[in-house]
Amino acid sequence: MLSALPSIDRRELFSRLAGGTGTAPTVVTSSRRLAQALARDFDRDRAGAGESAWSTPDFLPFASWVERFWSDALYSDAAPGLPLLLTEVQELAMWQDSIAATHADGLLSLHAAAQQAAQAWRLAHAWGLAGRLRETAEHVDTRAFVEWAARYERLTRERGQVDRARLPDAIAPLLESPSLRKPPAIVLAGFDVVTPQQVGLLQRLESFGSALLVLEPQVRDARTARVAFAKPAEEIDAAARWARARLEKDATASIGIIVPDLARSRNRVERVLARVMEPMRSLGADSPRPFNISLGIALDQWPIVRDALALLRLAGREIPFEEASAVLRSPFLAGAESERAARDALDASMRRRAAAEVTLDGVLRLMRRQNMPAAPRLSGLLERLDEYRRSDLFQRRGAAEWARAIEAALRHAGFPGERTLDSAEYQAWMKWHDALAAFAGLEQVMGSMSWSEACQRLARVAASIVFQPETPDVPVQVLGLLEATGLDFDALWVTGLSEDAWPMPPRPNAFIPLALQRSAGIPHADATASLALDERITAAWKRSAGEVVFSHSRMREDSEIGASPLVSDIPEASLASLSVWEGAAPRDAMKRRGALQRVADGSGPAVTTAQQPGGTRLFRDQAACPFRAFARHRLDSAPLERPEPGLDPAARGTLMHEMLYNTWRELRDKARLDALSLEEREGLLARAADASLEKCGRFLGDALTGRFRALERERLIGTTREWLDLEGRREPFEVVEIEEKREMTFGGITVKVKLDRMDAMAQGGRAVVDYKTGAAALSSWRGPRPDEPQVPMYTVGSGEDVRAVAFATLRRGEMGYCGFAMEKGLLPDVDVVEKKWRKPDDYRNWAAMLAGWRESLDILGSEFARGEARVAPKSTAACEQCDQHAFCRIAEKLDG
Repeated sequence: MLSALPSIDRRELFSRLAGGTGTAPTVVTSSRRLAQALARDFDRDRAGAGESAWSTPDFLPFASWVERFWSDALYSDAAPGLPLLLTEVQELAMWQDSIAATHADGLLSLHAAAQQAAQAWRLAHAWGLAGRLRETAEHVDTRAFVEWAARYERLTRERGQVDRARLPDAIAPLLESPSLRKPPAIVLAGFDVVTPQQVGLLQRLESFGSALLVLEPQVRDARTARVAFAKPAEEIDAAARWARARLEKDATASIGIIVPDLARSRNRVERVLARVMEPMRSLGADSPRPFNISLGIALDQWPIVRDALALLRLAGREIPFEEASAVLRSPFLAGAESERAARDALDASMRRRAAAEVTLDGVLRLMRRQNMPAAPRLSGLLERLDEYRRSDLFQRRGAAEWARAIEAALRHAGFPGERTLDSAEYQAWMKWHDALAAFAGLEQVMGSMSWSEACQRLARVAASIVFQPETPDVPVQVLGLLEATGLDFDALWVTGLSEDAWPMPPRPNAFIPLALQRSAGIPHADATASLALDERITAAWKRSAGEVVFSHSRMREDSEIGASPLVSDIPEASLASLSVWEGAAPRDAMKRRGALQRVADGSGPAVTTAQQPGGTRLFRDQAACPFRAFARHRLDSAPLERPEPGLDPAARGTLMHEMLYNTWRELRDKARLDALSLEEREGLLARAADASLEKCGRFLGDALTGRFRALERERLIGTTREWLDLEGRREPFEVVEIEEKREMTFGGITVKVKLDRMDAMAQGGRAVVDYKTGAAALSSWRGPRPDEPQVPMYTVGSGEDVRAVAFATLRRGEMGYCGFAMEKGLLPDVDVVEKKWRKPDDYRNWAAMLAGWRESLDILGSEFARGEARVAPKSTAACEQCDQHAFCRIAEKLDG
C-alpha cells in the first residue's frame, strides 16, 4: 500500500503543519519515539524560522491515534452503542479467566499463557486471521487458543467491551458520524510494514475525504563502515568512544547507538557508556549524562515500588526474610533517615534469630525480644500496620476497594518516607499511582479476591509497566534493534550485526498455524519474510545518518562467526580509521602517569591490653590469616548473617554441645551411666533435649519452632543415645569439666578458652575431649599455624596433667574418638603420637608435641599483640572460608 501512495518530504510537511490546525495534516507514526522526534524537529524548525509561538501539530503513534477516535466517539451521537475499551491490565485478567476455565491444568504459568494468548489475539486481528483460525486448528496449541479465544470473545461481547486488538475494526463504522473529526490529510511516517487492519481503517478514512500520504525518509549520502571485534563487549566500548569523539567536535550532534539485545545487556551498556562519556562521576562529580537509554526497566524493579510491594506482601503472608529485611531498612518508610543506624543494628541482630521465612507477626515478635536494638518509630509504624491489617485485611474484596486499602496500608507505613525524593524516585512513585489505578480497574472484569491475591495481581501490573524517567534532550540515544525506524541522526552506530543475529531468525507465533502466517505475509513468520523486512531496515539505516558504522563480533563463545550478509558487502575498516576517543578515565589516567603510589603496610597498632575477647577463635583466625584476625577482633568486622530454612550447621552443633552438656551434668561419671536402666536413660535423654531446645530457642528464635523443633529433638536424642553406647565401652572415667572457661595467656595475649569436656581417667591423668559434629582431622593441630587451636590451647594452658587429647565424632553411624595419647589404651582407638604422625616435621613424642604447641601459640599471640595484619592466608581453603574478602581485597592483590 505504501508504495502506491503519494509522498511528502519533511520541509513541505512542516510548512503545511505551520499553516494552522484547520488544514494541517495528522502525522501517524509507527512508534511513540518517532512521534516525539518529529515533534521536536518541528519545534526546532519553527524556532529557527524566528517564531516565538505556534500551534501544536498532530504527531501520534498509530495506536494512540485510533484511541483518540474512540475518545471522540464517547462525546458524539455514537456514544450510546460504544463498547467499553479494556485496559491492557483488564484484558490480561480476562484472558487468565478464560484460560483458567478451560486448560488451566498442566500450565506452568497461567500468567505467561495469558500474555502469549493476548499477543496471538492482537496478531490475528491485525492480519485478518481471526476468522480462519478454527478451520485451520490442527495443532494442539492452536486448538487450545481457539477455545480460549471463543470464551474471551463471548465474555467481552456479553459485557459490551472491546480491546485494542479490535479497536480499529470497531472504529471504522463509526466514522460515518459527522461528529468524529477526520483529518484533511494523513501522513504515514516510519512504517516498514502496514497490516491489513491498518489498511482497512486508512482506506475507510480515505473514502471520507482524508488524503493519504507517506513521509519521505531523509536520504543522506552516508559514509558507511564495517568494523569487526573479538567480543561483543568490545563493540560497546568502541561505540562509546566513537560517540564521545563526535560530541567533542560538535556538542549538538545527534548520535544513535543501536544495540540488538538491549533488554539483556542494558546494565552493561550503561556502565560502559558512563565510564567513557561521564568519567568524572567515578570521582563523585554529579555531571549530567550525555546519553539516554531508550529501554526502561519494569516498574516493580524500581526501589521505591519494590519496597512498597514487599511491605504489602509482609502485611499479608509469610515472605523470605531478605524481603522483610529490605522493608525494615527501606529509605521510604517513615523515620528512615533519623533511625537509620538503629534499624541497621536491628536488622543485623534479627538475622541471627529469624527464620528463612517470616510474617509481620514474627517480625514484631523478634523486635520485642529482650536485648534487641530499639527502633521505636519503626516499631510504631509496624504496630499500626498490624492493627490495620487485623481489622481490615482478612476478607475478600473487589479490586477498587483493595486499591484504597493498599493506599491506607502504605500511609500507615509512612510511605514514601521523610526525605525529599529525587526526580527519578518521584516519577516512579507517580507511575506507581498509575499502576494502582490500573489495578483498581480490574473491578470491572473480576470478582472479589483476597489480600494476597490482590498483592499478587498488583505486582504483575507493576511488572508489566516498563518505566523510564523523563530526562532532558541529550545528544546520544541508545536504542533497541527496531526502535530507530524513521529516526534521523548525524551519526549512527549499529552493533551486533553478525551472521547468526541479522537477519533475525524467524519467530512465528505458536498459537497461529504457520501456513496461515506465511500466507498473510507476517514479518518474521518465516525466513523469506524476515529477510525482506530486515533488508528494508538495513537500507533505512544506511540513509538515516551522515556517518553509519556497522559492527559485529568474530566469535560467539567458542565458535567463529562472520558478518551479516546484509552488511558484508561493506569493506571492513579498522577502528583507528574511525577517529575514536583515545583518552582514559581519570583513575586509569592516574595509573598510567604513575600518580598512584602503592604502599604495603601489613601492621596495625599494637594492642594496649593483654586481655582480649574472642577466645580460641582469635588464635584460629590469626593462624588462618593475620588480616582476618585483625579485621574481626580489632576492627569488629563481621558479615551479615543470612537466615536459612531450619538450622545451619553451626546452630545444630551448638544444640548438640548443649545436649551433651545437660546429659553429662546429670550423669557425671561412667558408673552412673552403667547403672541406668533403659527407661531411666531415655528419660534422661528427653530431659536433656528439652532443656537444650529451651535454652537455644532463646537466641535461635523462629528458626527453632514447630516441625523444625520436633525434628531437632529427635536428632539430639538419637545421636546422644548412640554416643552413650560408645561411652559405655570405655574404662571407668569421671567427667570433671563440662563447657568450662579458663583464662589462658599465649604470647602476651590473654583469652578465655572454653573446653567441651575434660575426663579424669582411671589410669591417671586427664583426657581433653572436643566434640565434632562435622569433619575432624588430626592435621588441624599440626604446624605453626594450626587450623583448630582449641585443644592445643587447653592442653598446654590448663595446667592439668593431660595425657590424651581427642576429637569426639558425633555423626550417626560414624561415632568414635580420634586423637593422640601419652600411652596406648587411654581412649578407644586413640594411639600414641609416634604411631600417628610420621612425617619428617611431625612431633616425635608426646612431650615434643606439647612443646611445639606452646611455641606455636606463643608466636600467634605475639603476632596479634604487635598488630600483625598482613593479608597472608595460610592456604586456599582458609581463604575460601573467609568472610573478609571485600575488606582485604585479596582478589585485587592476586590480579595485580
